[in-house]
Amino acid sequence: MSHSTDFARWPSSAAPLRSLLFVPGGRPDRFAKALGAGADAVIFDLEDSVPENGKEEARRNVARGIGEAGDSAAMRVVRINPVATRHWQKDLRAVVGSGVEAILLPKASEAREVAAAARLISRLERERGIKRGTIRLFLLAETAGAVLRVESMIEASERVALVVFGGEDYSLASGANPSADGRELLYARSKVVAAAAAYGCPAVDGVYMRYGDLEGLRSEAESAKRLGFSGKLIVHPAQIEPVHRVFSVSEQELEWAKSVIEIAARMAESGAGAAGMDGQLVDAPVIARAQRIAAAAEREKRRGKSAAATEKNA
Repeated sequence: MSHSTDFARWPSSAAPLRSLLFVPGGRPDRFAKALGAGADAVIFDLEDSVPENGKEEARRNVARGIGEAGDSAAMRVVRINPVATRHWQKDLRAVVGSGVEAILLPKASEAREVAAAARLISRLERERGIKRGTIRLFLLAETAGAVLRVESMIEASERVALVVFGGEDYSLASGANPSADGRELLYARSKVVAAAAAYGCPAVDGVYMRYGDLEGLRSEAESAKRLGFSGKLIVHPAQIEPVHRVFSVSEQELEWAKSVIEIAARMAESGAGAAGMDGQLVDAPVIARAQRIAAAAEREKRRGKSAAATEKNA
């Protein structure tokens, strides 16, 4: 395993991705709409949404579509086929150099699969004159093995920058019976969040399959946020706004954070180790959380300005 620090897993100055919108690689007519929908990232899919006999055409579509995408604030991500298939190397050779910014690696269960994908990306970057580390790896933890070994999979390459929990495939793999409250996935979700946080990666929750049920989506997103996820995979543009609303810092959260930071400044002047605010104890962990919320709000503000400038110049 390489321990190079040429690139960070997730830049501290960058806001985590709140929404990652799938678009089928076999539907190039949908690419422009997806890129302009307002999602933080667009995932050009070469896996589940593409039939076996359409893989080659989808690769060409995606490589061409990313290369011709023009101005868009959305991060360009490609979900390749699993390393266990005959397609993944062809997928990478087709899209590396097209302008893709990250590769979403599905159904990997062991560190060696992550390492194999990372090695080929490194080789292609070198051969094609791309700066090392330009293309990041996003892990899709959706098998029982992936959840059990997620730490070693992150460790397999410092190119890994984000971990996604795939609840539908994990439920199938583990024998869990999906429910409305998702209680059966609590352990797996929590483990993915903890592992990602330990290695400085954001964690993203999986798709809410009932895409027409925006209230249900909001409820699941709020639950995911409480667990520590920074965003969700989505399958329809209508899901973007409610997901962004949940995973952005609210005015109430920001006002609370500002109040805590003001109290922290007074504590520093007086030398106090703790203080009270509206019946709540304010100590070091509470202050750190407030500072993190304030920093997240500032990153979101910068992202909003960048997106507005991109839209203006389009």
